[in-house]
Amino acid sequence: MNNMSIKVCMTLFVIVCSYCHAFAQTTEEIVYKYDTQGNRIERIIELKDSGDESESSTEDSNEDEIQIEISLSPNPTSGILTISILNATDELEFTYSVVSLEAIKCSEGVFKGNGDHTIDISSNNTGVYIVNISYDSTFKSFTILKI
Repeated sequence: MNNMSIKVCMTLFVIVCSYCHAFAQTTEEIVYKYDTQGNRIERIIELKDSGDESESSTEDSNEDEIQIEISLSPNPTSGILTISILNATDELEFTYSVVSLEAIKCSEGVFKGNGDHTIDISSNNTGVYIVNISYDSTFKSFTILKI
């Protein structure tokens, strides 16, 4: 197989896997929290199904703390990606980056507070990207499909 055929096969495989994942309608979100020295102190894995019930696995969880909710839509996307933030203060600063599977940073930026924030990835090639969002000492990572 030549290099182009391999790329086409890999792209089709990723698309098929993404659609299978979408039909299952289960999403996974991994949240890491770090101390001021950069050491990871907590890992939370949340699994959400189509009934919007969530199941979480945590290490060192604190139930009194209000959890900031972050969601990305639509996924898959054709270009404009919306990041929705709930339970954050208006002053809280979020940093994001969009990275390809080849570890190429495609875009990055900063936004503040609750609400919907948009990222334009319409100029990016079709494929799978990782959206990293950090705030305070928390780091969240999402996988998206650009079609």
